[in-house]
Amino acid sequence: SPPIVTRRGAQQAKIQTRAMASKSKTGTPGAPTAAGGSAGGISSSSGSISGGFNTADPRKTNKPSAALLEAKRRARNNMLKNQGCGSQESVTDIFQNAVNSKSMVRKPTALIYDESMSQHCCLWDKEHYECPERFTRVLERCRELNLTERCLELPSRSATKDEILRLHTEEHFERLKETSGIRDDERMEELSSRYDSIYIHPPSRIQHIHKMHDDYGLLTQMKQLSARAATTDEVCLAHTRAHVNTVRRLLGREPKELHDAAGVYNSVYLHPRTFDCAVLAAGSVLQAVDSVLRGESRSGICNVRPPGHHAEQDHPHGFCIFNNVAIAAQYAIRDFGLERVLIVDWDVHHGNGTQHIFESNPKVLYISLHRYEHGSFFPKGPDGNFDVVGKGAGRGFNVNIPWNKKGMGDLEYALAFQQLVMPIAYEFNPQLVLVSAGFDAAIGDPLGGCKVTPEGYGMLTHWLSALASGRIIVCLEGGYNVNSISYAMTMCTKTLLGDPVPTPQLGATALQKPPTVAFQSCVESLQLCLQVQRTHWRSLEFVGRRLPRDPVVGENNNEDFLTASLRHLNISNDDATVAASGPAVDRPDCGDERPSGSKPKVKVKTLSDYLADNKEALEQSEMFAVYPLKTCPHLRLLRPEEAPRSLDSRAECSVCGSTGENWVCLSCRHVACGRYVNAHMEQHSVEEQHPLAMSTADLSVWCYACSAYVDHPRLYAYLNPLHVDKFQEPMAWTHGCACREDGCYATGPDGRDEDDENNDDDNVAGSSICLRLERNN
Repeated sequence: SPPIVTRRGAQQAKIQTRAMASKSKTGTPGAPTAAGGSAGGISSSSGSISGGFNTADPRKTNKPSAALLEAKRRARNNMLKNQGCGSQESVTDIFQNAVNSKSMVRKPTALIYDESMSQHCCLWDKEHYECPERFTRVLERCRELNLTERCLELPSRSATKDEILRLHTEEHFERLKETSGIRDDERMEELSSRYDSIYIHPPSRIQHIHKMHDDYGLLTQMKQLSARAATTDEVCLAHTRAHVNTVRRLLGREPKELHDAAGVYNSVYLHPRTFDCAVLAAGSVLQAVDSVLRGESRSGICNVRPPGHHAEQDHPHGFCIFNNVAIAAQYAIRDFGLERVLIVDWDVHHGNGTQHIFESNPKVLYISLHRYEHGSFFPKGPDGNFDVVGKGAGRGFNVNIPWNKKGMGDLEYALAFQQLVMPIAYEFNPQLVLVSAGFDAAIGDPLGGCKVTPEGYGMLTHWLSALASGRIIVCLEGGYNVNSISYAMTMCTKTLLGDPVPTPQLGATALQKPPTVAFQSCVESLQLCLQVQRTHWRSLEFVGRRLPRDPVVGENNNEDFLTASLRHLNISNDDATVAASGPAVDRPDCGDERPSGSKPKVKVKTLSDYLADNKEALEQSEMFAVYPLKTCPHLRLLRPEEAPRSLDSRAECSVCGSTGENWVCLSCRHVACGRYVNAHMEQHSVEEQHPLAMSTADLSVWCYACSAYVDHPRLYAYLNPLHVDKFQEPMAWTHGCACREDGCYATGPDGRDEDDENNDDDNVAGSSICLRLERNN
C-alpha cells in the first residue's frame, strides 16, 4: 500500500528538496551569471529571446537533472523513516465518521425478567414501599403498549456465588441463604427489622458506643450507674397520662396490630417491648440527674435509646416515644428545686417535642441547632425557624438556629456557639445543662448531610462544661452511622473526663480556603437570629455590632480565648465572608474596634474579587447579581417631603406578627412580611395598588409592578430613617447628583429629567449592584 503522507512530513520533504536542489545548482560548472545572461539583446522584429538565457539551463529541459532526482529520493526516504514517530500530526478525513456509520444499524432492545421475582415481598406489611407491584406494573404497562413484542427477550439466570462475592461479603451471602424456605413470619420480621429502611436507628449503636469507650480506656475512669425504669408519675412530668397509657397497652400486641398503631403517627415504629425500653431510657437519664445534682458525679453520659426530643406531650413522633431530656429537666425542677435548666439540642433535626413542652416555661432555656431548609427538612414546618422564640412567660427562652443549607461543619457550629449559644447561656446562668446529643450532623452520617467531626463535638462539649459548675449531662438522641456516633460520643466523654482531645481545624489553614455556600448561609442565619434574639438577651447587644470607642476605665479589655481564636469569624458587617476567605490587609479608619482596642484587619476587595471568591454560589444559582433600575414610573407616587422622620427596623408584620424579612410600604407605611415568609406585603401591594416597598433587612426597594429593584435619589428620604434606626448613623449618599434636603428629585436616572439628553443606558456611573442570596423554596 502507498505510504501515509502526513502534513509535517510533507513540509519537511519540501524544505529538504529545495535545499538540495539549490546546492546542486550552485555547484554545476559553466552556469550562467547574471551579467552574462543580460549580454544579448532582444529582437523586436521576431520577439524571441536571442541570448538572454543559457540554453543549457536544466530548468528548460524536459528531463529533470540527476541532482533533483537524488534530492527527491532522499526526501522520500526521510519521510518514510519519520512516519512512525508519535509526534507526527496526521491528516484526518472529515468524512470518516460518516463512512464508518455505513455499517451501523439499529439493534434490538434487550428485555430480561422472570415472573418468579414477584414472589419477593414483605409478609407482614402488604403496603411496604418495596412491593412486587413495582415490578409487575412495569411489565403490565409495557405489554399494554405492545413494547415487549418489539424487544429481544433474554433468558434469566441465577448469579453464581462467586459473582455475588465480588461485591458482597461471605457473611452477607450466607445470612440470606439461610432464609430460603423459612415460613416463620415472626422470625423473618425480627430479622428484617435490623435492616429495614423504616427501622432506621441501628439497634447495635449502643453496643458500638460502649465498646469504643472500653477501647479508649474510659470505662475505668467512670462510675457506671444502674438503669431503672421511670415511673408513670415521672413520665407524666412531660407527657399526658393518656399518652403513657396508650404506649403501655402495646405490651404483648401482635405485629399486625403494632404496625396499624404506628401508622397513625409520623415516622414511628412499635414493638411489643417498646414501652419497657422507653421507660428504661427515661429512667436512666433520671439516674444521671440524681447522681450529678447530689454531688456524686460531676457530669454524666447517657447512652440510651429510643431517643426522645421529637416526642410531643400527647403522642410519639420521629422514632421518639417519651422525651427523655424533657422529663429530666422537669424532674430536676420538681425534685431539686432548680430555677434555670439549659437544654442544648445539636441533633441535626429540630427538637419539636422539647420546644413545645417548654415554650411557655421561663425556667427552661431551649437552644437548638438544626437543618431547616426553609421548613422542608424533617420534622418540617415553621416551628424550627429563627423567629419562633416562645410564648407567654417563656417568650425569649426558645432559641432556634436553623441551617438552610447542608454541609455545615466545625467552623459553622463554632461560629454559632461563639455568636449566640455561649453568650445567651452565660447570661442565663443555668444550674444544670442537658444536651440532646444527636450525632446525625456528624461527618459520615447518611441522613444529616453535615460535616461536624468527633473532635468538633468534643470542643462544643468543652465549652458547655464551663457552665453550671460543670454539671452537664449528655444524652444520646439521633445518629445513623455507628462509627460516627461512636467516635463522637467518645470525644464528648473524653472531654468531660478532662482527657486531651484533638483540636478542630479552625485556624489559619481552614480560613485560607474560599468561603463555601454553607458558610455564607450560616452567616445569613446567624444574622437573622441575632436580630431577633437581641430583644431578649442583653449579652447580644454588642455581638456583631460596633463596640463603644471609649471603654469604661478599669474594664478588662483583653481578648478572651474565643475571640482570639475565632477573631476572623466576626459577622458584624458585610466583610464576614472576606474574613473567612484568607489573609487580610490593614484597612484604616474602619471604626470597628475590638475589646483590645485594636482595629480588625479586613481585606478590601473589588466587586470582581468578591464575585470570584463566590464563584461556587454563582454557578449553583444560589447567589446572583442584580442591577437595580435607575428609574421607575411609579416613583411619581412618592412624596419625599412627607417621608417619616423615623422608622422601626424591628417592626413586626401587621398580619402574622413575623419579625423576619419584613417590608415597609412607601405609600402608607404598612409593615408586612416578604415572599419567603407569608407574602403579606405582596398581597397588600395588589390590594392597595401600592407598588413600592422597602426591606427592613437589607434596605433594598422593590417595585411589585415592575418586578425589579429600584435605586434612585428619590428613595433616600425613606431609606435614611430606617438606616439610622438600624445602624445608629446616617446613610451614606452614593448618587451622582447633589443631596437635597427636600428629597424632591426628578424621576429620571440619578434625579435628572427624563428627557435629559445625557440620559442614556450606557451611563451607569451612578448605578449600583445588589448581591443577594436566593432561597430555594
